Amino acid sequence: MRWPLRRQILLPMLAVMLATAAGVSGVNAWLSSRRTLGEIEDQLHDVVETLSAANFPLTRGVLRQTRGLTGADYAVTDRAGNLIAASDDAVSSAVLETHIVSAPGLALTRTLDIADARYFYAVWNLDRRASDGQSLLLHVYYPERRWRQAQQEAVLPPLALGAAALVVVGLLSLAIASRVTRPIDRLRLQVERIAEGDFQPLPPTQRNDEIRDLCLAVNRMAALLAHYEEQVRRTERLRTLGQLGGGLAHQMRNAATGCRIALDLHRRSCQTGQTDENLSVAERQLTLMEQHLRRYLALGRSEDRAHGPVELERLVEEVLPLVRPTAAHVGVDLQYEPPTESLSVSGDPQSLQQVVVNLLLNGVEAVSNGARADHASPTTESTTDAAAAQSLRRVTISVRRVGESASVRVVDSGPGPEAHIAEQMFEPLISDKADGAGLGLAVAREIVEHHGGLLVWKRTSDATSFEFKLPILSVEAAHGTFVDR
Repeated sequence: MRWPLRRQILLPMLAVMLATAAGVSGVNAWLSSRRTLGEIEDQLHDVVETLSAANFPLTRGVLRQTRGLTGADYAVTDRAGNLIAASDDAVSSAVLETHIVSAPGLALTRTLDIADARYFYAVWNLDRRASDGQSLLLHVYYPERRWRQAQQEAVLPPLALGAAALVVVGLLSLAIASRVTRPIDRLRLQVERIAEGDFQPLPPTQRNDEIRDLCLAVNRMAALLAHYEEQVRRTERLRTLGQLGGGLAHQMRNAATGCRIALDLHRRSCQTGQTDENLSVAERQLTLMEQHLRRYLALGRSEDRAHGPVELERLVEEVLPLVRPTAAHVGVDLQYEPPTESLSVSGDPQSLQQVVVNLLLNGVEAVSNGARADHASPTTESTTDAAAAQSLRRVTISVRRVGESASVRVVDSGPGPEAHIAEQMFEPLISDKADGAGLGLAVAREIVEHHGGLLVWKRTSDATSFEFKLPILSVEAAHGTFVDR
């Protein structure tokens, strides 16, 4: 049977606190009862001593006045049992126990029934004598009903106070148990939400205690699980993409190989083929296509490639001729800002070339698509306006040193990505282009991360920039023997 935590905390706590409160109340009630009985006995003792020391005769009237002070009935006899005076007729007709000789002090321990009423009974030797010289006895009859009433008046306040204390203790126990278990219930619900796939963090409690630490730990666990789930989903998407595109990529590789063979045959048969720059660019483009296809075939799988020193300035200069024809065709100005010093990193040159090409083509397409959207309807532009528009269609790539890292940054003047995909920019199959496959940035990020770097992007007021950084090799490592990892 399930035993809730609140009940586990509340019931033992409530039992202990109620037992304590009940015990204290019972002890107070018992002490009040004993104190009341002692006060009655002390009062009777004072009256008896007063009557014993008085010089006035002990008549019926005196005894009745004394009864008004204490509530007890009195009778005076001699040792022979002869009644001298009594405060009540019922007491007068009672059979007096003349054989009892009291000890010092009064104790209401013996009881006696008189006229259907029960009395506590005690006898006291008076220090005075009757007219015939015999010693006198004072018989004291205290009504049990009056004693019970006095006892109740003494006991009820402690019991009432104890009952109130029990209620307060119960409420406090409930409040304490709720205060302890409410955050635990929130954590339980949070863990259940995490199990259902909801990784939203739980606001921590204001109190700096163990519950707050546990809440922060659960939030950290949720963040890690969200990260792991995203990685698993990304890996599954890449794996699915690799499985679906494998056949198509294989066919495209065959077609690219056929194009390369045709170019080689044309170069051999054409007299100017050996020096034709356009043929060289086309051949390099086919080589780049084959590299892209190999990368897509390996998408989602770890691929170990030999790393060596790569000079970023030379790498970018080799890539620019591959992209300039595309940029010139769509009217985009492609600019290059070389570094002020030689910057070398460790990596695979072909993979890093692919990253730079993807970023440059992504920037050129962003600028050209934005330009077409801005000029969708035909208008008549002046030469100055056309030049101004051309100056705004720009993609700039720069290589620079940032601390101990080399930075490659591509900035375009395009309108930037759509808001609904901004958070998923580097996810595969995510694109805001009508004919985009959503693979260029995903492949670029995978390559950069495989090189120990990080690819980031940001949007300013009028430009979009993509930047990745890689650790700079020392001069000795760049020019010396490089050990493959």
